[in-house]
Formats: sequence, C-alpha cells, structure tokens
Amino acid sequence: MTIVHCHVCGSRNLRPSHFQLTDLAYLLILRLPVRCRSCRVRFHVSILKIGKVRRDAEARRDRDQHEERMTQAANPDWRTFKDHK
Repeated sequence: MTIVHCHVCGSRNLRPSHFQLTDLAYLLILRLPVRCRSCRVRFHVSILKIGKVRRDAEARRDRDQHEERMTQAANPDWRTFKDHK
C-alpha cells in the first residue's frame, strides 16, 4: 500500500485542493490536485489515491478532536467554577 505524502515536507496531512483550469491537463492523465496542510504546497496525486487522502485527513481530524476532549477532561479549567465560601 502506498502512503500519500507531501513531496516537499513529507507530511501526510493532505487535503484535496480546489480544481483550477490549469488542472485539466492533469485530469487527462488521471491526476487530481491536493494541498499539504503543513507547508501549503499544491501538487497532483493519482486519482486512485485521492480517496486515501480524504480518509487520512478525516481520521486525523477525529483523532485530534478526541485527544483534545480527553485533555480537557483530564485538566478541567478551574476558572469556570464559582468559588464556594
């Protein structure tokens, strides 16, 4: 299984990029635009791998949200509670 990653920084944190008119030539050779969320470089990936880009990004976002919720649960912000005297 091939892992899709950024050719500049090596990050796997990619997302599909907006389609532009210049992408038509790439579409003829079955490549779609993606953008790296880390370094923001834009490049093209095989149409067979674009689904993997989306799944990886969604899984990473879900994992990050879960970790944030767990951190908040472990370290409650005591400033939100009223002092009882």
